[in-house]
Amino acid sequence: RGLAIEALKIFLRMRRTGLLPNEITMASVLSASAQRGSPVEGQSIHALVILLGMDRLSEVNNSLVDIYAKCHMTTDAFCVFERIFPKDLNSWSTMINGFSQNRLGIEALCLFHRMRLTQVSPDAFTCVVVLSACSSLGAPETGTSLHGYAVKAGILSNVYVGTALLNLYAKCGSACMAKKVFDEMDEKNITTWSAMVGGYGMHGDAKNSLTLLQDMLKK
Repeated sequence: RGLAIEALKIFLRMRRTGLLPNEITMASVLSASAQRGSPVEGQSIHALVILLGMDRLSEVNNSLVDIYAKCHMTTDAFCVFERIFPKDLNSWSTMINGFSQNRLGIEALCLFHRMRLTQVSPDAFTCVVVLSACSSLGAPETGTSLHGYAVKAGILSNVYVGTALLNLYAKCGSACMAKKVFDEMDEKNITTWSAMVGGYGMHGDAKNSLTLLQDMLKK
């Protein structure tokens, strides 16, 4: 947060000199403000964006969506999102993540399906967000579909995608599929191991949970 505050101070000094920010500068300022999570600050910068006529720039609007979502103002975030045209992957992913982070899993999944209708393909980050939403809702159908997509797109090797997928299977009652994903992962981090250990525990399989925990401690 210290760096975010410094970035905002520099921006204010720039404004006092009469210099006008470009799209990249404004997006950076919004990103810094999002880290602080201040609704009033975000709204003030949004007003400046409109004043400078930058409210139709995709990168700026994507940053506005992010700041409103991080301030738990998802209605405002969605209003900005709907005005973005054309919407790129970053636009969709930021709004889907905003819904997911605010525990609006159904909205996140609905928006993801809408994104797929536009032929925009999700990347690893989007897959992780959607899989996490599926886990929270106990909705394995979309997750299973994403599993197939991840294989075809070559992103299943991503440790975060693999971990999110095995976590989904574990939470939705398929410890066998979770273990299959776990075994096929070339890279595992502490979250991966913990998710698998917890998955066994969730299903009352104390023996495998303990065995896996011992394996983890040996790594």
